[in-house]
Amino acid sequence: MNKHGQMMVSLAVVLAVLCGMVGLVIDIGVLYVNRIQLQKAVDAGVLAGAQELPDDASWAIDMAKFYANTNGRSGDVVNVEVLNANKTIRAIGTRDVDLFFAQLFGLNTAAVSAKARANIGVIVGYTGVVPFGLQQKTLTYGVEYILKVGGGAGNTGNFGALSLSGKGANAYRDDIELGYQSPLKIGDWVSTKPGNMSGPTSQGVNYRISQDPNATFTTVQENSPRIIVVPVIIGDPQGRDDVQIVGFAAFFLEGVGGSGKDNYVKGVFMRQVVAGEIGTGTDFGVFGAKLAPY
Repeated sequence: MNKHGQMMVSLAVVLAVLCGMVGLVIDIGVLYVNRIQLQKAVDAGVLAGAQELPDDASWAIDMAKFYANTNGRSGDVVNVEVLNANKTIRAIGTRDVDLFFAQLFGLNTAAVSAKARANIGVIVGYTGVVPFGLQQKTLTYGVEYILKVGGGAGNTGNFGALSLSGKGANAYRDDIELGYQSPLKIGDWVSTKPGNMSGPTSQGVNYRISQDPNATFTTVQENSPRIIVVPVIIGDPQGRDDVQIVGFAAFFLEGVGGSGKDNYVKGVFMRQVVAGEIGTGTDFGVFGAKLAPY
């Protein structure tokens, strides 16, 4: 064989090797992309399922599978379990991926997998509280509580209102309508707002109710403005005074009643998973969820 022929053979071998390497890179890239897609799907699943914990583990599993499959692809297999006293949900997803170059060697598909875990914990920091300070007490799910009391039931001129964004009535009303837009944490001190504040209270509460007028405690959907988070406080305020936050509690905003000095606000206690800082604290029914190592 002459030199020209030898070069042609060598070139053919090199090209075959290069084509093989390119094909291998393509298949590896396809597997990698599918692995990332699957990971995002199971992450979305466990975070969605965590919204139903700790109360309904069965529904949490169903929701996790639904969101994982919605964010994934047809044919994905997702297994979900709840553990740790309904405080943890985790999922494993698998997907068969069609290959390209590897088919030349009889390998048509390969499986990729992804794992995800979400834990729920007590909310210790939250942005968006409604300015009603609930004195620390044992709360029962589904029971109605008075969040701001009427005349004759207050404590030295305090009826449960808090002064968060400022001392004015408009700031107080806006905090009811939109939530206080700065973070508060367990251990923070906040000021009470003495006086019954009948007008701003009614305006703020009725605004929230008007955004979801047909909701009830049993039918309310996540992100409804009628689900409110309030600080749980301790202290014996005398006039305008400071009280300390010891936790956060969630309520379905039932309504506002009474006029003038008799104005009051009522809500039904609920357990809720919200966006916020989680940590160690007393369980008042408000939890946060975050991804954790599997």
